[in-house]
Amino acid sequence: DDLTNFCKAFLGVPVEEAYLYTADRAGFSCLGLREGTENHWREYRFPFAREVVSMEDFETMLNTMVAEEKLGREEEAAKGNGGKAPGKEAGGGAGGGAQ
Repeated sequence: DDLTNFCKAFLGVPVEEAYLYTADRAGFSCLGLREGTENHWREYRFPFAREVVSMEDFETMLNTMVAEEKLGREEEAAKGNGGKAPGKEAGGGAGGGAQ
C-alpha cells in the first residue's frame, strides 16, 4: 500500500499495484501497474533527500517518506472536510479516548 500511495502522492501517478524493484544509496525504484491499463507496468524512481549509507539509514528515510505521504493524505482529507482533521467530531471538548 505504501508504494501505491507513494506513486500517487510523490509522482501524481495512480497505480493498482507496486513492488520494490531496486534500491541504492540515492533512492529506490518500484515497478507499478498504472490504473486503468490492462498490463502497463512501468518503473518509477523515488530519490532520497540525502544519501543513505546503511540499512538503518534506508529504513529511517523510508519511514520519513511514509510519514510525509500520510501527512499529505490527512491534509487533503481535512481540506475536503471543511478544514477539520479526519476522525474529529465538531464541538468535541477536552479529554477523549485512545486513538
